[in-house]
Amino acid sequence: QVTFGSMPETIISYGTASAYNSGSAGGGINFGGYYNSTPEYTLFAGVHGVKENTTDGHYGGALILSTRTHGGNSAERVRITSTGAVGVGGVPGTTGMKMEIFRSTTDAFVNASDCVLRLLNTDTSANTNQTSLQFTTSTTGSGADSAIVSQAEDASGNSRLEFWTDTSNGMTEKLSIASDGK
Repeated sequence: QVTFGSMPETIISYGTASAYNSGSAGGGINFGGYYNSTPEYTLFAGVHGVKENTTDGHYGGALILSTRTHGGNSAERVRITSTGAVGVGGVPGTTGMKMEIFRSTTDAFVNASDCVLRLLNTDTSANTNQTSLQFTTSTTGSGADSAIVSQAEDASGNSRLEFWTDTSNGMTEKLSIASDGK
């Protein structure tokens, strides 16, 4: 055990099987156990520290949480980057649907000290993609849903904000604010 910066005593795992520029340099801990009556074991999840890039001499690191689906391989589910950005369901700044939590220093609509929760759809396969924040409340009958939707209007970056609520016939849009504010 050694002291790492201002952290208390720490156990360090150095992964030496991959070169610094391999894209998978780092170390981790995997968790597994028996999965049947034979008994046979497998890996279920892991925590990994990885080098964020392949640049010689650069040591920015990320923390990755991985899980495994039945019949599949272990896959990254959560990443905390060296800057503190958190990606859930994908790597911050890459393609796909994910949630990011970070402190913004560049977005014009927030103060540098503000914290941002961003639901991000980086799929560029269409010009009218959307990202939604859905709320569901359980009742004695069925769930009651409502949603706030950011809907792209076109390829130029214009978007509208939609508010949806649930009725017995399903969710319907009740209010929309277009990119021109109307």
